[in-house]
Amino acid sequence: MDNIFLGIVLFVIYFCIASCILYERKDSVTHPQNNSQPIEQAVREMLDEIYDEVYSDEDEYAPSEEFYDDVTPVPQQEEKQKQKTQKPAVKDKQVTHAINITKLNLRHARVACSVLGIKQKVNDRDVSLVWMQSQINAHLKEQPEKEAEIYKAIADKFGVSVPEFDRLLERMAC
Repeated sequence: MDNIFLGIVLFVIYFCIASCILYERKDSVTHPQNNSQPIEQAVREMLDEIYDEVYSDEDEYAPSEEFYDDVTPVPQQEEKQKQKTQKPAVKDKQVTHAINITKLNLRHARVACSVLGIKQKVNDRDVSLVWMQSQINAHLKEQPEKEAEIYKAIADKFGVSVPEFDRLLERMAC
């Protein structure tokens, strides 16, 4: 009987010593700071790439109005201007979006899916990134006006300020 009590007492003593050694007070614990800088930087880079793709295409086809303010166009120049401002016809299979869907990572794709109302889980399992990207692409083919809404949701979700967002909204409205 003494052996049983001795075992219990030793267990309690060992447990208390281990608890004291492993316990850290709240004021002495250093809490890791939430560094969301890499995510914000990645989102900014993605948005910069998107703007570069969108606005570099526009600059090729639409000459700036400031350049032509002082010059009165000659009939030959007007024809050249019309040819430049006309964008090439987009094939049915290839749709250009302001958002490069293939460059979306999983977090951005989830935000886009929530905006479009696409299910992110099938049979209680998360769907793959490729499947989400294909669904986003299909929805944007049907509803291209949702593209600006997705863009704004991604920018708002990750706290990125987009200075040229108004230009994108104007472009999407036209």
